[in-house]
Amino acid sequence: VLAIDDRDYQRQLASYISEVMSSVFANVTYPRRAVKRQREGKVELLATLTAEGELAGLELENTSGYDILDTAAAKAIESAAPFPELTDVAREEFLTEDGSNYVVMIPVTFRLQ
Repeated sequence: VLAIDDRDYQRQLASYISEVMSSVFANVTYPRRAVKRQREGKVELLATLTAEGELAGLELENTSGYDILDTAAAKAIESAAPFPELTDVAREEFLTEDGSNYVVMIPVTFRLQ
């Protein structure tokens, strides 16, 4: 158990999540076909990471309702990997029940301007 106060824990956690999300968003490409068809939606994916930040697996948690957007979100995460090594706080927060890996929920929203 980490010996830090809750505010510090939350700040460190937010910092790690922010790093992950920034690298994912930098790799998101809105599919042209989806834009043409006015497709929008939010995809939620569960990324299984190793302690070193390597992507060990990816699972669709909630679909956007459109395969093309779900696929684009998954590709963005795969392109963004590997992620930074997990911090102590991130390890504590995202550890799987069997203790083998870390699972981070990554939401990607596709919205037309």
